[in-house]
Amino acid sequence: MENNNKNNIIVIRIAEIVQLFMKKLWIIVLVGVLFGVAGYGYASMTEETPMYLTTSKLYVTGVESAVPSAAGMNLGQQVINSYIEILESRPVLEQVIENLSLNMTYKELQNCISEYIPEGTSMLEISVVFPEAEWAKKVADELVVVSAARALEIMGCTAPTVYEEAYVPTEPYNIYGSSGLKFMLLGGVAGAVIAGFIILVSYFVNTKITNPYKVKDRLHIPIYGVIPDSSDDKNKVYEEAAYRGFCSQLLAATPGFKLFQFVRATEKENQYEFMLKVADNFKKAGKKVMLMDVNLSNPKWGAVDSADANKKGLEACLKGEAKLEDIVVKKDGIDYIYCKEAVIDAPQLLHGDKYKHLLKDLKEEYDYVLINHAPLNYVPDALCVDSVETAIVLTLSGKTNRIGQVKKMKALFDQQNMAVDGAVLLDMNIHKGGKYFKKEFGYYFGVYGK
Repeated sequence: MENNNKNNIIVIRIAEIVQLFMKKLWIIVLVGVLFGVAGYGYASMTEETPMYLTTSKLYVTGVESAVPSAAGMNLGQQVINSYIEILESRPVLEQVIENLSLNMTYKELQNCISEYIPEGTSMLEISVVFPEAEWAKKVADELVVVSAARALEIMGCTAPTVYEEAYVPTEPYNIYGSSGLKFMLLGGVAGAVIAGFIILVSYFVNTKITNPYKVKDRLHIPIYGVIPDSSDDKNKVYEEAAYRGFCSQLLAATPGFKLFQFVRATEKENQYEFMLKVADNFKKAGKKVMLMDVNLSNPKWGAVDSADANKKGLEACLKGEAKLEDIVVKKDGIDYIYCKEAVIDAPQLLHGDKYKHLLKDLKEEYDYVLINHAPLNYVPDALCVDSVETAIVLTLSGKTNRIGQVKKMKALFDQQNMAVDGAVLLDMNIHKGGKYFKKEFGYYFGVYGK
């Protein structure tokens, strides 16, 4: 997703996002599996013990009568609360424990028992919860027998009538389905969603120049080429086609231009090697090429490749101390102009008439002139070049540059009303990019050689 300021819309490249998820699918699956295992483990540690519930239903009157009467019902309602107290008493519960040989205290058994009185009745429901289904029924039955005997002994009441006996429950009342499987599925889904969300957020907030769309969509700068990272041997198979493709697209996008100004943000971009290979491609196409360094603030090329130590540098020519022929170095079919010494008045020299005349002379003598400038985020030398005469190409590195740096460079050119013609991406891992880079930049035609 990119913010398109020109049209004030959001550009979402679904295919790119889908490809990202496919590439990271193993991470999503792995995290989902780990969360699923963790969920199953949590369920196993916290899973409740299965408990079985059964109920006995009694009719309590307190008198012995075959025919129910209003007097019996009223007496039953008066007696029923006392009966419950006797049922939960320690002697009754201890007797039940002894009769059934239960390995528990009367308090533990008391916690397994509950009672319910339907409103306005003499009915009593006694519920028993126990870890074993058969023993739940045995405890309920024994509890009715022992409590009835104890009530007769204390209150002289007749035994309550059992109108619904306890039953052997077939399923635990506190567990519904497999909690382990449920937590495993929930954990797996949650893990996959979290992993996918993190991948998506990292994609949106990543400001590295990982693909051409980030520059084209966000900054509206055309991409003339993608140059592979030469440190990875698997990328070298694309290198020759990538350079030929860049030269083709550069000339096709800037017809009539002979002067090309390459501008980078910092010292970390490998612009020198890139420009050498571009010049070599033009030379192989039979073109006369000049490679010129105008980094007057911090000369680099003169120290690296001084083919002719007696030659003077560009700074001498701009100061009127040397002519064009005095500063041109010829080597391997390519002409060079170096800066030999740093100067403090670089902007003034590049703004001067001598530099403009120099560019005019080079334009007449050479097919293409490739100009290297000092990093724009360090010094403003690149802003001194007449944009009418030169095509401005930003040199961006997938290893070191971020969108913020490119924005800053473009803003500086915009302030000077200088248009950036395009950009080239260096150090890109085309091998790992797979079909994405192959489709976009893998098939070129050498139109510059025609």
